[in-house]
Amino acid sequence: SRERTLRSEAIQEEIADLLGLTAVHVNRMLHELEGRSLLRRTGRDFMLDLPGLEAMNMIASRTY
Repeated sequence: SRERTLRSEAIQEEIADLLGLTAVHVNRMLHELEGRSLLRRTGRDFMLDLPGLEAMNMIASRTY
């Protein structure tokens, strides 16, 4: 699958602050994305499965 690699210097607390969420929620969401094979983390590198994320968004938008 097509992936996009992002290097994040931000830690989970900083990501949470940027999004207005708790660090616990960010951690849970990252783990959920990993469980769905939509995200792989290696150190501070995040590899995103863009087609998978787009498909998930399309499914979610149909349910609301």
